[in-house]
Amino acid sequence: QRYASLGWERGVMGLPRSSEFSAGHNVRVNQFEGGSIYWHPKTGGDAHAVYGRNFAEYRNQRYENGPLGMPTSSEFSGRKGARVNRFQNGLIIWTPRTGSWTVRGALLQEFGRRGFEGGDLGAPKSNEWRTGKGWAQDFEKGRLYFEGGRFRVDRPVDVDPRCMTGRVLCISKGDNKMRWM
Repeated sequence: QRYASLGWERGVMGLPRSSEFSAGHNVRVNQFEGGSIYWHPKTGGDAHAVYGRNFAEYRNQRYENGPLGMPTSSEFSGRKGARVNRFQNGLIIWTPRTGSWTVRGALLQEFGRRGFEGGDLGAPKSNEWRTGKGWAQDFEKGRLYFEGGRFRVDRPVDVDPRCMTGRVLCISKGDNKMRWM
């Protein structure tokens, strides 16, 4: 049914590359040229499609065996042109501006509180990484930190375009800061 809803072989999934198979732990999978369709009894009983750029990111996250777990939605339209898949433990969000990235854990909770990709952070521009004290992730409009049980956002500084080429020492009279760029 999911394959049919996506336009069969002429749709985003393309031609089948496998028959349905078990991926373990009651996971059923069909592979296609453009992605895969997953079914698991704990994800609402529906089959969910992951395809395109979000499928490439899901592969980078080690599919259902990685930190995201199983998909709990097929790809859907988010805000500001985003394409989103929900998973048991996070999201993958693609935009033409930023590409496809994973958001999960405590950072996902704060990202959601701030309005997801339509909120004050915009879409993700990186996956999370470990800092010395916690976790951080880059978004279009700032870097979100979760350290010591608290969230913090560092906003990018408006920099004179002349400081964005090569290696430059820039001095800002506006905020009395010197930056090595």
